[in-house]
Amino acid sequence: MPEPTRRRPRHPINHSARLGRVVQQLREERGMSQETLADLAQLDRTYVSMLERGLHRVSLEIAAAISGAFDLSLPELITRVERERSQDASKD
Repeated sequence: MPEPTRRRPRHPINHSARLGRVVQQLREERGMSQETLADLAQLDRTYVSMLERGLHRVSLEIAAAISGAFDLSLPELITRVERERSQDASKD
C-alpha cells in the first residue's frame, strides 16, 4: 500500500491577531481610548486590551458589537481583517 502524501504545513492563520491589529488601528484613527471602545461595545476594557493583542478568539456577537461601536457593518470589519491578511502575505 503506498504511503499517503503529506501536505506541506501552511503558515498558521492567526485571525485573532489580525482582528486585534485592525481594532487597534480603527480605535486610534478615531481617537478612541480602549475604555471608550469598551463602553460603546459593552465590553470590559481589559477584554479590549487582550483582543488588541490577539489573546482572545472573538465570537460573532463580539465582532458585531465591535463593528457597531465603530459604526461599521460586520462585513466591513471582516473586509479590513482580510486586507490585513493580504498585507501579511505580501510580507512573506
